Amino acid sequence: MATDPAETSTGLPVRCNAADADEPSTRESEWATTSCGTAFSGFAGVKKTSTMMSSPESTWEFSGRFRTEQSENSSMSMSGPSPMSGPSPTAKELLTEVDPEILRGVRLDVALQGLGRHLHPPDSGMFHVDPKNYALSRKTAKFHAFLSHDWASSRWMKVIALLIAFNARAASITTTIVSVLTGLLCAVGVFPSDMWIAALPHATFWLVFLFWQRIRSFVGFPVVVFLDKLCIAQHDENLKEKGVLGLAAFLDRSDELTILWSKHYFRRLWCSFELATFMKDSDKHAHIRLVPLKMGVLMALMSHFAVIAAAVFYASLDIESGHIGRHLKVGSLVAAAVVAIFPALNYIGMGLMQELEDLPRQVCNFRVQQCECYCCLNHHRHPDTGAEIHCDRAAVGQMLQQWFGRPGDVGEEYCRRFNRLVRHRLGPQILGSVGSDALPISYVLYVVCCSNVPWLSTVIARIAAGPAAAGIDSRFWGVRIFLEWAQLCLAALCVMRVSLLLWKQGRNIQGQGKRFLASIAMVVPIVVTGMATWWSFVLVYDATPDNSMLPAIPFIAVLVIDAYLYFPPTVQVSDLERTPETLPAVSEAGEISPCSPCSSNTGTMFSPTCWDNVLPSEQKGQECHGRESFAASATTTIPVSVVA
Repeated sequence: MATDPAETSTGLPVRCNAADADEPSTRESEWATTSCGTAFSGFAGVKKTSTMMSSPESTWEFSGRFRTEQSENSSMSMSGPSPMSGPSPTAKELLTEVDPEILRGVRLDVALQGLGRHLHPPDSGMFHVDPKNYALSRKTAKFHAFLSHDWASSRWMKVIALLIAFNARAASITTTIVSVLTGLLCAVGVFPSDMWIAALPHATFWLVFLFWQRIRSFVGFPVVVFLDKLCIAQHDENLKEKGVLGLAAFLDRSDELTILWSKHYFRRLWCSFELATFMKDSDKHAHIRLVPLKMGVLMALMSHFAVIAAAVFYASLDIESGHIGRHLKVGSLVAAAVVAIFPALNYIGMGLMQELEDLPRQVCNFRVQQCECYCCLNHHRHPDTGAEIHCDRAAVGQMLQQWFGRPGDVGEEYCRRFNRLVRHRLGPQILGSVGSDALPISYVLYVVCCSNVPWLSTVIARIAAGPAAAGIDSRFWGVRIFLEWAQLCLAALCVMRVSLLLWKQGRNIQGQGKRFLASIAMVVPIVVTGMATWWSFVLVYDATPDNSMLPAIPFIAVLVIDAYLYFPPTVQVSDLERTPETLPAVSEAGEISPCSPCSSNTGTMFSPTCWDNVLPSEQKGQECHGRESFAASATTTIPVSVVA
């Protein structure tokens, strides 16, 4: 889940060197904090007989023998081997059952406190995590969600994504209820019938959106999540070891896997392990929630614009003047707001869409063999001390083979089986929500609830006041007033969808100057879309009597257009598989190219980066040469490091 040099999860110090396998077992277990999280490095395989570390391929193959040796080593304690015996490769394996004392969760409002300070690493290597953070977690038997993320991503993006994922629905429902109640109270004379009554539902939305988790905790219904930095101990070596090795146990006891997706996520070994742990249970496939971080930013930007546009519209609405003059004035003000705001929004949106486009392709081309991890990217050396840290692939390989392997499998068939599972189970889910250019409809509705639903209170108050002219059927008049409000919602939906399509087309424009000009040019079709969807209703509305239902025709027409625009795309997983631009190291046949990093003669390497990193320094640069003999001659078994 954590990925880059700025990504670690539990801040554990390193105390290891190249001679770990030969040191007495009285030495305590050694840990390395890596960008993937907390890495355990006190686990050696067999005695080293070569100065070279084994290749990732041999490490991966070695993990296949773990299960056969497990029964022979079942008597080994988790604290380490006995003084008279060498360390066993299975003494420090990943666990799915752990001591209940280790299972600790943290309330989501605690994880988000301090503007998300717990979602930000204290240093580039997570070596200085405050041990007091562990006191924020509590013992639990179940987790509502396991937060899977990488530490390189922006803390602010994670906060926005979590607020949308866990608070936006409650905020939307509460705002709708408060808006209706406020309108009814205005209708009976408790509140004055004034446009400012919309401020109450507006305030309700933002209060619930920002503080819903704190409200839940206050009334005794907290959302309990796993966040590695807070739920794995920092102060006790034994607790650290048990917590990190028991990562799968935390996942097994989670109702939902919440993936805070960034472009790094599916390239990381331990993120893939978390996904594998959850997907091994077919009943949990539907409980994987993928939240793209950049999409949260897009929704935040759109929400702010929609709030401004709706406020301008209703603030300019003079119900006494009526007809075309009123709508010309309001339309001009809204168009001016679009021209002033949308160039900047378009510029940012094109950049965000460029990254968001990678998500479906990453999922549909997923290969666990190509995932990277901190140890390999850093030549298996601690970035500060230079001490050796060992490769994580053996532990991950053991568990993948346990969960996805079958009798008679040859080579890495269990990896390929897991790859297919991710592509064909998770892939359609992603394509159906964010697709090649789609947007989750729930996110769009949140924007509408944020911007337009608060004004429903003023609509109800107007309807309750009755028609201005006597003799008009109040029922038809009331429906027309409601359709006017609803038409503005449909127009906003259409503008958002067209904006996304334009951003998609402009995502590949290179150069700040060209992108700036494109962002200005995009304002024209956006304004045209807004005017067409709104004026098609206004012209009929003002040309018909107050008891006519003809305005329902353009309303239904725009509703159908919106439904078509938001219909999930027909892109299939097979359409996006093996895309060279997404996976440059993958040949058309889907295998690792012979001379790509960490390639092998057989094309079955577990990571595209590990080979160059595990070679001793004097052998760097010897590409595509002597790799079979290297793997055969190296008898060292790479100790495993476990990352939370």
